[in-house]
Amino acid sequence: MARGPWHEEVDLVVVGASVGGLAAAVMAADRGCRTIVVERSKELGGGAATEAEMIADDVLAATHRLVEPELAAALAAQGAPLVAWLADRCGAQVELFHEYVAAGHSVARLHGPGERGGAGLSADLARAASRHSHISVRSTTVAERLVRDDPGAVRGVSVRGERRGAGQALGGRVLLACGGFAGDDTLVAEHCPAVAPLPFPGGARGGSRASW
Repeated sequence: MARGPWHEEVDLVVVGASVGGLAAAVMAADRGCRTIVVERSKELGGGAATEAEMIADDVLAATHRLVEPELAAALAAQGAPLVAWLADRCGAQVELFHEYVAAGHSVARLHGPGERGGAGLSADLARAASRHSHISVRSTTVAERLVRDDPGAVRGVSVRGERRGAGQALGGRVLLACGGFAGDDTLVAEHCPAVAPLPFPGGARGGSRASW
């Protein structure tokens, strides 16, 4: 990795302490990566901590339950190991919906975080990330822009704390888990027009999409 004028340099910078971002941070840190998680809000967990599960039903209804074969194959291959990892590594209370057979399924195989919902899953992942010796969580910190080298490769991210006037440059590989594609109306309308009218539940922008 090219050196830069970094205030800190780590192996991975995760932008967004969503469920996906926190899970990625813990996985990377377990493999020895020094990791920083940058989250603009005070609370960790992203949309899963506050939003209802109805968005999934809305997406399925809007797309008439059509999914790409590659996505279905990836879900089938990684679903069970992910559920086991959430329960065993992060202490998440994941439950099998024994009496619910979803449309298109031959047996009951869907899991969820039980009565605690998304907020409970977020709390479990936030606890695992916050207690990890290889992870530094920076809440109330806004990621302002990606830092690129002369050829255009991303080498880090520029951040600014809510209570700090001066910005900082964090060097390392960057993982965006902050809404990204789904939060950009233009990209969604171009590539996924069927779901463009649906509200975006991520982040703290009140449910509307906006470019990051």
